[in-house]
Amino acid sequence: MIKYFKKFNRFEIIFLTTAIIAPIILAIIFNATILETLAGITMLICALLFAKARPEGYILAFISVILYMIVAYQVSVYGEIIIGLLLIIPLNIYGLIAWYKNKNQAHVNLVKTPIKEIILLIISQLIMVVGYYFLLKTLNTQFLIISSISIMGSFIATYLVARRSQYGMLAYLVNDIILIILWTMVVIDGNLGALILVLTPILLLFNDIYGTFNWAKLMKKQGVKNMQIKIQDHTLSYFVEEKQLAFIEFITIDSNVIDVKKVFVDESLRGQGIAGKLMLALYEYCQKNQLKVIATCPYANGWFMKNESYQDILINTNQQSCQI
Repeated sequence: MIKYFKKFNRFEIIFLTTAIIAPIILAIIFNATILETLAGITMLICALLFAKARPEGYILAFISVILYMIVAYQVSVYGEIIIGLLLIIPLNIYGLIAWYKNKNQAHVNLVKTPIKEIILLIISQLIMVVGYYFLLKTLNTQFLIISSISIMGSFIATYLVARRSQYGMLAYLVNDIILIILWTMVVIDGNLGALILVLTPILLLFNDIYGTFNWAKLMKKQGVKNMQIKIQDHTLSYFVEEKQLAFIEFITIDSNVIDVKKVFVDESLRGQGIAGKLMLALYEYCQKNQLKVIATCPYANGWFMKNESYQDILINTNQQSCQI
């Protein structure tokens, strides 16, 4: 246990301590129930583990969501119960499996979600929010509009985190703001015990700001650390989770000359410098095998022009068709 917490940095230790002490103090002051207190504590610790990209966060997530649904039922915020039963628990099951299947020793492996998937997700939830509204109205839930928006925000955030998307913590950050508004309305309505559930998303906001930057840092490190490059059949390939997502195709001109014909990077990895890493790997391969390069592909030719220190293997700058 002590060894586990040695991996926490100063911010994480401070946040963990606050996550335990603050809800207890508020519970004493405002006479909150044990369930409200535990819901706040477990939610905060769970969020911290997600910010660290630790898969065990999902174990605590199941406890947290059950406690949270019970508290929501007690104050007639039925939208949060619907979120829990129909959306969060199923997505947590998916996330638990996905995170444990794609973890390394330090944290789960993150992925860059295609923009198309993000757009489709948002559009689908904007359509669904109308259905959420009328469903909650049928159940006589309080604060209809913000409760409906809360379902939408929670679904988007939980989905993206379960998918290990680089936008997951950012989505949770936005959802924190929605929850602050929702539970503030509950407090204004006369339930002072719910102040714990106002404090919780406020603390979550700080945690998720940290998590957003931490995930970006992990993505950057992961891009280099988890890079798997293989050369086979005149193709230098980049693999992520055993899937070929980027490659360089070349042909053999003679025993010591190759011609780079095509450089391709999947849309999900673009903007991360993967093509440049592949070109560097190609350079090292050519040096090791005493090969010279003809850069038919415009991208490959441009890379050599920008990186003069690697031009010692370049013998031609012809440009034809190339895709990236």
